[in-house]
Amino acid sequence: MLLRKRAWDIVREDYASVPESANMLETVRALTEAQQRHPGLDAVVVLGPEGVFRGLVSMDDLLAAMERNVFRDKGLDGTRGADWDEAFRRACLTCSEVRAADLLRQDEPAMHPNDPLIMVVEFFLDRRGNTAVVREGERVLGVVLKTDAFAEVGREVLGG
Repeated sequence: MLLRKRAWDIVREDYASVPESANMLETVRALTEAQQRHPGLDAVVVLGPEGVFRGLVSMDDLLAAMERNVFRDKGLDGTRGADWDEAFRRACLTCSEVRAADLLRQDEPAMHPNDPLIMVVEFFLDRRGNTAVVREGERVLGVVLKTDAFAEVGREVLGG
């Protein structure tokens, strides 16, 4: 049975997505809300006009952008007399100016719905991250989570 399973069998059609014009705050919000439903999700799908796939922004990408653009603010260095209100204002401004299109990984490979489960497993072994996009052409069909691939393999290995 393991060899007959396909990416389509474990694809999630409920995933986090934002338009490429979304700012960092909107992207963080989309991922945070989606993680409430799917804790293993670690990336947001970025879509261009007409829902065309543009790439992924991962949790790591968002944290790196926050570290670069927000956490290094001189006002947050913990010194006495730091103007926390001003530092917060600058952080909010920065987060509203950085766009999802500025953060995404455009070269992110995608899976096809008919890829066998073994290719899904190999995909995760070869790449960092817990989320893979399943698409046909430029149209996103859904995502596969590493946890779902492992659970499917585990069920098959354990005979369930």
